[in-house]
Amino acid sequence: MLKEERLELIIKMLAKKKVLTIKDVAQALQTSSSTIRRDFDTLCEHGDVKRVHGGIASLHQIGEKQLTGTALVKDRLCHMVAAHIEEGSCIFVDGGTTFRTLLDHLKDKKVKIVTNNHLLVANQQQGKAEVIYVGGIYDYTYYVSTGSMTLETISQFSFDVALITCEGYAIEENSLYAADVNIAGPKQLAIQRARSAFLVMEERKIGISGFYKFASIDEFCDVFIDKDTHELKLDEDTIVHSLEDN
Repeated sequence: MLKEERLELIIKMLAKKKVLTIKDVAQALQTSSSTIRRDFDTLCEHGDVKRVHGGIASLHQIGEKQLTGTALVKDRLCHMVAAHIEEGSCIFVDGGTTFRTLLDHLKDKKVKIVTNNHLLVANQQQGKAEVIYVGGIYDYTYYVSTGSMTLETISQFSFDVALITCEGYAIEENSLYAADVNIAGPKQLAIQRARSAFLVMEERKIGISGFYKFASIDEFCDVFIDKDTHELKLDEDTIVHSLEDN
């Protein structure tokens, strides 16, 4: 799990519990105490928390809607993506923290959402959107279901749109990378089973080669990104949507 993802999860935990200990967070995120200690130091530097004995405490009440930093960027990306999802669509939503707040922006649309993303489902609210959670082997590192059962279930659907994110984009190869082989499979299959594929990413992922290549950027008809960039090697028909243009 990337550091930014851990920080977001720690902030979310603080919204429910005003004091967190290193031991509790390390167990919850299945990460070493030394790693969590460094994450706590980073949050203290940002000014959102203060040090207490054995952990951290919130300097102010952090509500679910009070997002900052990368979490705010991802929430704005979700808002932008949701505006391009048509009523009545069947969509696949990829794993990862990028889509954690997507349902906040789709709950009033009558759509069917198929996902293996536990973070998305955990944030589910009552609304018009119907959510189908794909089971399988639960991955505690990436908060997704994986394995043969997951792939078999996804293969039964025909999607209007697949919403996909990535660990990194290697410019020279024009390739997208996933952090793990097991989480790459659902991404690849969803792209194959979809009429259209949308890539949702942050500009900071450009130039990063991850662990496992799962697709070429040419396989996506739309790219949603936070900052305008000329580094993406895109097909002439690919449409780029930037937060800077919205």
